[in-house]
Amino acid sequence: MDEIARRERALLAVLVVEDEPRVAWVVRRILEQSGYATLLAGSLGEARTALGQERFDVVICDASLPDGDGGAFVRELHASTGIAAVMMSGNPGMLEGEGIVALSKPFTPDRLTLALATALGC
Repeated sequence: MDEIARRERALLAVLVVEDEPRVAWVVRRILEQSGYATLLAGSLGEARTALGQERFDVVICDASLPDGDGGAFVRELHASTGIAAVMMSGNPGMLEGEGIVALSKPFTPDRLTLALATALGC
């Protein structure tokens, strides 16, 4: 990746909502190596707090979280703010919606970055 593309991506903030620490760590590592600014939230409650304090360009969210339905969360978030989202799930039948891109687990780094680029409209 060239330096200009890396700097442009560094301006993009990604909120990752994932309750499994290993998955969250891998997603963060892939995104940061690709030049994205990344913040982790382990629950919907943490995600709501982060969204109230910082600006994010896109949210990557697990579909099933201990404190609620990630799918409902990103649909509401997109409807109220227009923030794009990537939904991660082990369920291959997961539906995409306007502003929401589906990403089936397990995934490769390339599939993750492609899903993110798609969500961002790149």
